Amino acid sequence: MVRPQVMLGTETQMYFSVWPVVNQQPYLERMHQWVKDNDLESYVNSYEPQHNLSQQPMLGKIQNNLSRQEISDFFEYYQVAAVELEE
Repeated sequence: MVRPQVMLGTETQMYFSVWPVVNQQPYLERMHQWVKDNDLESYVNSYEPQHNLSQQPMLGKIQNNLSRQEISDFFEYYQVAAVELEE
């Protein structure tokens, strides 16, 4: 089942990856073709930004060189003071 994604949940997933950033264009082209092949263009516009993701959106990136334990400690011992979103 396909439905437009109109909101993000409050849960957070953290990924630790040393892989390089992957070119998303082939995935996006296949997704757009799949929407077209299944006659879903009137239901979901896959070219809108909120529907144009082939994986989870990245909401943040750690700037410092921290160990997994240090990151775990942040979630266990500290509270979030503020969140700023940038476009």
